[in-house]
Amino acid sequence: MVQQADREHEEVVGEQSDHLAKKGAIVVKRMKKALLLAMVFVFVASAAWGAPRKVTIESYLTAADIQNVSGLKGVKSIPKTPNIGAGGDLNFTTGDNNLIVMVQVVAKSQYAGYKQMFFKAAVQGLGEEEMHGATVKGGAANLVAFTKGVNCIALTVFANPKDFSKNMLTIEQTIKLAKIIVTRM
Repeated sequence: MVQQADREHEEVVGEQSDHLAKKGAIVVKRMKKALLLAMVFVFVASAAWGAPRKVTIESYLTAADIQNVSGLKGVKSIPKTPNIGAGGDLNFTTGDNNLIVMVQVVAKSQYAGYKQMFFKAAVQGLGEEEMHGATVKGGAANLVAFTKGVNCIALTVFANPKDFSKNMLTIEQTIKLAKIIVTRM
């Protein structure tokens, strides 16, 4: 009788072991699937976060940015129109069409020309090379140029039509606008 009880106990234990082994195998399979799904999610998410953003020149600087930095109202973006002085890739005017600033995006190699012709002082925190200068000899600083990657970015501020001794933006405001551009490149 004791032997029979031992055999019955072994059968019960064996059945329980088989049942637990099957459950364990199912749990392991589920864990593998969950781990695989998590890995796929992490891969897809990291690819999306790491994917390069499509950046356009138009996103570098907006009329709202200029209004916020300068306090000017009614700032608007206009297309490139060299015959009125709006020769930049980005051009901004007041509501009554007075030019404020143009932004040119050119090859990095052109920075040397800006520096040679217009340099007044170095600027910090914009790019690999950075400076501000004056496009009119002896005039107030109205140009900020810097390099980043393969580009040279130049912001040129126009004279105030009501007082030609002043520019539409100060050099400090122009540097703030350049810093905005740097964050969007």
